[in-house]
Amino acid sequence: MSGGSFDYKYSILEDYYVGNMEDDELNDLVKDLANVLYELEWWTSGDTNEEKYRITVRKFKDKWFKQNRSDRLKNYIDEKINKTKQELYNLVGVKEMLED
Repeated sequence: MSGGSFDYKYSILEDYYVGNMEDDELNDLVKDLANVLYELEWWTSGDTNEEKYRITVRKFKDKWFKQNRSDRLKNYIDEKINKTKQELYNLVGVKEMLED
């Protein structure tokens, strides 16, 4: 059995909130936080080691506390534009996005 030391509470975030926040930035934040909680649960249950948990925490903090928010928001905009652009290309039968 894996996990269990916190009764799998991280899964509430995953199951109920990730993808349902009506905001891409919040969806990513909740998803990333659920991942930190998952790693904490697996570590405290003895299924992984502290190092794996600490790496996950460091990545979370780097992304959410160090990365420039305006850069992160620009990335969301670019991703949405590229997704929409590809969907429109697909409508006319172009499989891969053309270079600008």
